[in-house]
Amino acid sequence: MGENGFGPGEEVSRGRIRHAGGMRGIVGFFVMLQGALGLIGLFFFDGPWGVLRHWFDLPWPAYLGVFAAGLALMAWGEHDRGRKKPEGAGGAG
Repeated sequence: MGENGFGPGEEVSRGRIRHAGGMRGIVGFFVMLQGALGLIGLFFFDGPWGVLRHWFDLPWPAYLGVFAAGLALMAWGEHDRGRKKPEGAGGAG
């Protein structure tokens, strides 16, 4: 808990707690990118690309799982960000 009584990445906006959901989308993008680079490198070139190849020797289904995990994180972050719009924001009407 922080000094304001909320956890890291939380703030109060009009009486509601807002979490740092945008960070999920950013992390998800980079995770998805590593999965995509691994798959592209394995299927079209002589080996995987990206940072993961320096640490792990992964088969192609693992890179597909990394890509899916990144996609899920991005979708979660975007969904969370969409819920946080103020009441007056959005379409005309």
